[in-house]
Amino acid sequence: MIGWLLVILISTPCAILALSHRSKYSSLQIKLATVTDERRKQELEFTAMEKQLQEAHKDEVPDEERHRLVLREDLINRRYTQLQERVQRESHREVLRKYGPGPHRVQFDVTIPTDGEYDFNRVDSFVVEMARIELMPHSVHFFLEQVTHRLWDGCTFILNAHHILQAGPHTKDQDLDKRPNFVTLDLDKLSFQEFSPLVQHEQYTLGFAGRPAGPDFYINKIDNSETHGPWGQAHHVLGEEADPCFGRVILGMEVLTRIFALEGKGSHGILTNRVVIKQAKYIAELDQAQGQQAVA
Repeated sequence: MIGWLLVILISTPCAILALSHRSKYSSLQIKLATVTDERRKQELEFTAMEKQLQEAHKDEVPDEERHRLVLREDLINRRYTQLQERVQRESHREVLRKYGPGPHRVQFDVTIPTDGEYDFNRVDSFVVEMARIELMPHSVHFFLEQVTHRLWDGCTFILNAHHILQAGPHTKDQDLDKRPNFVTLDLDKLSFQEFSPLVQHEQYTLGFAGRPAGPDFYINKIDNSETHGPWGQAHHVLGEEADPCFGRVILGMEVLTRIFALEGKGSHGILTNRVVIKQAKYIAELDQAQGQQAVA
């Protein structure tokens, strides 16, 4: 009885502290999402003002209004940056608390169709190593939480374009039917488009797709550092943003080669027969991954 009481007394403060960190992290995410929306609205408003300036005579331009917009944009950007940094600090703390300093690795066990047929008794695997948490803390924490909650189990790789292989919350036969699981746990969208110049979209790295990014991720089949980096997709409202790059395939290259060889339809390479992710699991040590071939 005394032993159990000691366990309870020791574990209770740790549990309360963990809940406090998660609560603070969620609160920061909500605040950052609000500021991000405001920043996008401000960007659209500022762009509209620029067009008006180009069309109007300069001596008729309301300088006071232009100055107000510039100051407002600067204030929003500074608040946005401060919240980003706070989310990154909380993410870094959570990864250290739950997973340790790393390296952090995830093994994907997949079923690759052959001539349209699936043999679920056969499993092929590849291993991904996360980026260093001091460089991409929010993205790494986000992905590891998805994996820990087994959200990718049963999902599929659905796009096999010339430059990327993309996975999403889709099962073998339906679209988006796995998405509610991500939404319920608030693991469907990153808080912001995290970027580090030291983690580029080189070949075999992983990135989050979308604006805001998530839950879909992709494997870069070629070096996409320019097109998926800042200003690489300028059609977005905030063109200076990049796709978060958060990991790299380090084992199982022969499995990727087989998947890359699958035929896809159209420019996006939509797979008629999707590659099923049987499970994605966290592995602390490489010796837990059996029979994998290292990427050169």
